[in-house]
Amino acid sequence: MSLSIFMDVYKIEHVYCRLFFVFFYCKKSI
Repeated sequence: MSLSIFMDVYKIEHVYCRLFFVFFYCKKSI
């Protein structure tokens, strides 16, 4: 497994995690 591919996957998952967290936080504050 190439390191660059791993980093791309990590970045994508990190972005989705942040989006989910922001969505959850906004939903909770409302």
